[in-house]
Amino acid sequence: MAEALSAGRPVVVGPTNGTGVYGGDATYWFDEYEPASVAAAMERALTTTLADPAKVASVARAEARRHFDPAKVAEAVANAARRAIVQKARGK
Repeated sequence: MAEALSAGRPVVVGPTNGTGVYGGDATYWFDEYEPASVAAAMERALTTTLADPAKVASVARAEARRHFDPAKVAEAVANAARRAIVQKARGK
């Protein structure tokens, strides 16, 4: 997901893929894990991209910067580690 968005590409995800929320308007969801449903989502992504490739790329890259900026990711990992250390110290 991060790589696709960073490259300015839309992402296609299924109904149980929680990472889809990170793609914002560059995410194309399919409803069922069936070929026709996946194909329909892929077709929507392709049609939108062909209609306005610059806009799709811009939206995708903006979502990548918003959710996958290295500094933000590093900060989130550090915060998670701090919480784990505190919980361990409390005996939890």
